[in-house]
Amino acid sequence: MKAHILKIAADLFAERGYRGATIRDICHFAKCSVGSIYGHFANKKDLYRQAFRLRASEMEPRLLKSAKLKSASLRNRELTSTCMMHSDFLRMLLVDDFIRAGETTRYFDKLQAKGSLPEGRMRHIQRALRRAAGLLALDTIRINERVSAIEPETAAWTQAFFQDSWPAELKAAA
Repeated sequence: MKAHILKIAADLFAERGYRGATIRDICHFAKCSVGSIYGHFANKKDLYRQAFRLRASEMEPRLLKSAKLKSASLRNRELTSTCMMHSDFLRMLLVDDFIRAGETTRYFDKLQAKGSLPEGRMRHIQRALRRAAGLLALDTIRINERVSAIEPETAAWTQAFFQDSWPAELKAAA
């Protein structure tokens, strides 16, 4: 039951933010009682932190694999693809910044230690992920509860964040 609640909570926090995802809504979608939630989690912030860590753990292996690639162009393409596949986690980065839970900082510190990445590359990836999170939060279109669409231009900009330059198709338009 705890894993089920975490998945539902992570989805709602990513979609609605911390304040918008109420305990009652989480209970409704998880089909459980308020007491059941508080039996597993100390409070809403504890639930949020564990939901954040769940989403982070889902993204981490692919992010580290992508970040370690030697070819800059291949690395950028893979990091962009990782962002597109885990846009819900990127939205949680924004939520974490708003509520100042500190999970984002812990996550990047853990990645740095676990991945043995050069400090400059990790800083660049962190900056690019934060930029991509903001862009994806604004430009992701919800089709239904489980399906989202991302504009091709948003994907191009996300890749540009990792390249630290503008996408070619947008340079011509500028």
